[in-house]
Amino acid sequence: MDDPAAVLTGAARYGVVLAGGDGRRMGGAKGDSRLHGVRLTDHVAAAMHAAGLDVRVAAKSADAGGDLEVIPEPSTPVHPLAGVASALACLNAPIVTCPCDMPFVPPAIFARLAAATGDIAVVTAHDGHVQPLLGRWTPAALPALVAAIQDGTSARATVASLGATVLDVAGVLGPEGAGDAMGDVDTPADLDRAHGRPGPGEVTPGALARMLASDSPPAVVDVREDWERTGGIIAASAHLPAADVTAERLPAGAVVLVCASGARSLAATRRAWHDGRGDVRSLAGGMRAWAFDGHPVRSADVADPLARYRRQMVLAPVGEAGQRRLRDARVLVVGAGGLGSPVLHYLAAAGVGHLGVVDDDVVDVTNLHRQVIHSTASVGARKADSAARAIGALNPDVAVATYAERIGPERAVDLASVHDVVVDASDNLATRYALNAACVATGTPLVWASIVGFEGQVGVVTPDGAPCYACVFPSPPPPEFAPDCARAGVLGPACGVVGAVEAAEVVKIIVGMGESLAGRLLMVDALTMTFTDVTVARRVGCAVCGGDGRPAGE
Repeated sequence: MDDPAAVLTGAARYGVVLAGGDGRRMGGAKGDSRLHGVRLTDHVAAAMHAAGLDVRVAAKSADAGGDLEVIPEPSTPVHPLAGVASALACLNAPIVTCPCDMPFVPPAIFARLAAATGDIAVVTAHDGHVQPLLGRWTPAALPALVAAIQDGTSARATVASLGATVLDVAGVLGPEGAGDAMGDVDTPADLDRAHGRPGPGEVTPGALARMLASDSPPAVVDVREDWERTGGIIAASAHLPAADVTAERLPAGAVVLVCASGARSLAATRRAWHDGRGDVRSLAGGMRAWAFDGHPVRSADVADPLARYRRQMVLAPVGEAGQRRLRDARVLVVGAGGLGSPVLHYLAAAGVGHLGVVDDDVVDVTNLHRQVIHSTASVGARKADSAARAIGALNPDVAVATYAERIGPERAVDLASVHDVVVDASDNLATRYALNAACVATGTPLVWASIVGFEGQVGVVTPDGAPCYACVFPSPPPPEFAPDCARAGVLGPACGVVGAVEAAEVVKIIVGMGESLAGRLLMVDALTMTFTDVTVARRVGCAVCGGDGRPAGE
């Protein structure tokens, strides 16, 4: 055990967190009670550590602290000084002690106690009552404490007789902070109410607004990513992403950290506390709560390169990682007509970084009711070039390669091998079978669709053993059973529905989310607005994929 005199004058200053009583009022071990996902005792220990104290956590009875060290307290007589006396008797060292039923005490209180003049220092609550379990005591005071307990002398009278330095919590934290700091948590009801309060280390939007209007405002540090700040910031706030927050990189003096919801800033506050920065706090509820309460928000001069994708990136399976995969993906779309139009529009809007457009046709006025990527001004132009211009107008970040040609089997293999996904949006069966064979040979995912009249079909071929197009349709039907749109007609919005399904399948494949249509055939009837999902299997002996899990001819 360190010499008491050395402890008083040296750098090793002890802080003891005492989990209160036997927990009968709490309905369970107080040392195991949690607030905002953290033990009550850990909240206090973190604040004491941030004030530069070496911390021990203990319980006043064996059933009060779970697995905590026990510093036994006599059950009778009950006295406010009993916990202090038992801790002094066991540790024989000066301590700053706080029960776990006052978890909101900030580091500033402990720092002030540690720096107070004299051997003994205690705090008075905002209502003027002395809090003997929130103070610094020395072993020399132990006889007086024992006598006070035995005689029933009040804690206030004992503190006065010992000449203790008394710190008013309001004088340390201000009137607003004093009310927040001294909330007792003795019962389950108290704990429930505490969950509705800002957690330890947090400051409410209203309190921050008052602090910023004071003569000594804190520094505000926004820990969001740069793009998040485009929605608005607190005036005069500095910027430091949460991952980069360290005690050394924060401004000197009082600091309030701000993020979107308060979660990241609170985690960064705890890290700063662990590193000894007890003057750091977090804005409860973050910028959302600040703006919701009507406090001023200033525009930030920040360019957001991903702004157009934010509503997509908030989807958990996408996120920034999924958006990067879309940006890096290369997708070949064969056909820039009724199906290719919605496919190209949606893939460009989603941020697919490289699009290849294959089409050897030119825009005709009869195309325009369904091929919505083209305009009246495009009539007579090559469809591939017209589509490229529309994609550039929609999203200039997308690189577009055009192929004004009708591809056969060899060319299909060449193109499939340099793309991550191939989309069949063509209008003829020869191209469809060539693309299927090429994608099976190169292991490239294929999303295919067809449409005529009011009805369409969509399927997906993947290199993981799913059935290929030839498994489902081994050979082309006779021409009379496969009329083109010029003879059979086609509903424009039906093209949009089926093409949108194709685009969704492509995005899912690239991001790696959800369940694709591989092994299924989706049939769409726009006239009755029904969607029929049919399971399909590999065909044994398929001339393209082999039907047994190996490519044909292997």
